[in-house]
Amino acid sequence: APWLVLHFSGSHLGRNSYIIIRSLKDDLWQKLDATGIEQWQHFSAFFNGNAVELKLFVAPEDRGVFISVDEVILGEWGNEEPIESICGPTDDRIPSNHPATGRLLNVGCTSWIIPNGKIVSAGHCLSSAGSVNVLQFQVPPSLPGGTLQHPGPEDQYAVDVTSRVFVDNGIGADWGVFEVFPNSITGLMPKEAQNAFFTLVQDLSPDSIRITGYGIATGVLNQVQQTHVGPNASSS
Repeated sequence: APWLVLHFSGSHLGRNSYIIIRSLKDDLWQKLDATGIEQWQHFSAFFNGNAVELKLFVAPEDRGVFISVDEVILGEWGNEEPIESICGPTDDRIPSNHPATGRLLNVGCTSWIIPNGKIVSAGHCLSSAGSVNVLQFQVPPSLPGGTLQHPGPEDQYAVDVTSRVFVDNGIGADWGVFEVFPNSITGLMPKEAQNAFFTLVQDLSPDSIRITGYGIATGVLNQVQQTHVGPNASSS
C-alpha cells in the first residue's frame, strides 16, 4: 500500500493517556489523546508506506485504558489514466507552494485560509460530510505513477464537519466555509502554523485570474499544488 489510515472502533484514554502512531517508511508520527481521537472522528492522520507502529502510553492515574483498531484504510496506486484538463489542450500549470492553500481529503479539493482563520472551498466539496475529513499543507510530490503521498501529521488538520456552511448550486453559486480543530501535535491552527491567509475582496473587473490548487495531473504533480494565470472572460 502507498499509504494508510487507521480507524479506531473504541477507546478509553482517560485524562492523560495517549497513543503515538509512527510511519515505518518515513518515521513521521501523530499523537492522539481522548480529545484528539474524538476530533479526528476516530481516524488517524494519513501515513505514507504500508506499515505503522502503534504505541499506547498509559498515565499512572488512568484506569481501564485501551485502544481498538478495526480497520486499516489503504491508498490506491495511480495508473496514469488520461485526464481532462481545465487548461485546454495544453496543461501549462506550474508547481507552486503558496502557504495559505491546502489540500482537502478525502474529497480531493482545494481550500484556502481566510483572515479570520476559517477555511473556504467550493460548496460541492463540502456537501458530503463523510468525504471531508482532513486538511493538509506542505503536500509532497506524488509518486511517479500519480499515487498520492502525504505530509507529516504536524501539517494535517481534522475537519470539524459540524462547522460546514455551504451553497452547492453550480457555477456562480458554489462556495463553502468550514473550520478545523487544532493540530494534534503542535496545537496550532492553520493560520498560525502557515502564517498566511488570503484577503477577501470583491473585484468584478480583473484582466486575469490566478487559480492555485491541487487539481489532478499526471506523474508526481497529481493533486499537488500548481498554479496558472488566465484571462478573465466575464464577472458579474
